[in-house]
Amino acid sequence: DGLKKRGVHLLVCNRSLVRFSRELAGAAVDAAAVHKELLAGALTDVQVVPAMIIAVSRAQERGVPYIVVG
Repeated sequence: DGLKKRGVHLLVCNRSLVRFSRELAGAAVDAAAVHKELLAGALTDVQVVPAMIIAVSRAQERGVPYIVVG
């Protein structure tokens, strides 16, 4: 809540989330089901974006002064 009050926005890269879902699922579990569960469990203030590199690029175009990607 403190970060939100300071204007911090949290983003999650869906491309990475899909890859992580495949890794978690392995051969025994459906990766799409894992992905769906991860999305359902995300914090309400987290925004899932298609690709982080595009989100960061667009934020910089709009004048966001400080971005941390990690």
